[in-house]
Amino acid sequence: MTLPPGIWVTALRTSLVVGTALTAINHGAALAAAPPTGVRLLQLALCYAVPFGVSVHSQLSLSRRAEGGCFPRPEAATTAVSESRRRARGGAVAPLGEG
Repeated sequence: MTLPPGIWVTALRTSLVVGTALTAINHGAALAAAPPTGVRLLQLALCYAVPFGVSVHSQLSLSRRAEGGCFPRPEAATTAVSESRRRARGGAVAPLGEG
């Protein structure tokens, strides 16, 4: 999947900030005592990969929702809202399906 450049940049920034904080909190003492090996390297990679993934997911979800892709309004609900607004303004209302 190709992501817009803005999403990549925001996700990388988020990953660097949050990942560094998670690394310091969760692995700071161990890293100060000895260099990372084996399982610890995987844990460190996940400290950065998870915030990156969450950032990309949330940005895509918001952009799709803004475009009406995630939760589009059913046509009947849209029609009912339009009719009630016209009535409130004193306008004539066409029967359903006509206009």
